Amino acid sequence: LADPGQEVASSRVTVQVGALQHRSAQVTAQQGGIHLVQFVLHEAVPAGSQILTVNVDGRVSGGFTLPVRAN
Repeated sequence: LADPGQEVASSRVTVQVGALQHRSAQVTAQQGGIHLVQFVLHEAVPAGSQILTVNVDGRVSGGFTLPVRAN
């Protein structure tokens, strides 16, 4: 979603898990033009398979299945 090698401020990135939006805590550029996005999953996200998408400056990724277990 971001240009390869470009630094991406965490304030530009949000993560949607199920119906809840999360702020990214940290975004780190990796080799090969990928970015590692770290975030804290909100406790209100229900257990089970949830769809996760990443948004950078309005560009949204395809969905990934994130298994969430009960706390």
